[in-house]
Amino acid sequence: WWTSRRVGTTRAPGLLFTGSFVVRMAVLLGGLWLVTRGRLVGTAVAVIAIRVSRRFVVNAVRRAP
Repeated sequence: WWTSRRVGTTRAPGLLFTGSFVVRMAVLLGGLWLVTRGRLVGTAVAVIAIRVSRRFVVNAVRRAP
């Protein structure tokens, strides 16, 4: 949301989107790594669950009137 609101006011929107993506992924993966205590399999399962959940939410929002 923050990135989308500022994309029209920046001179480098690609850099803004890329930077925002990198920061969000670092926070997400860092948090998952802490929650799963560094277990690679647990982290991978959590990432897959997040991706599947995101797909369901996106589809539900698209169908909303």
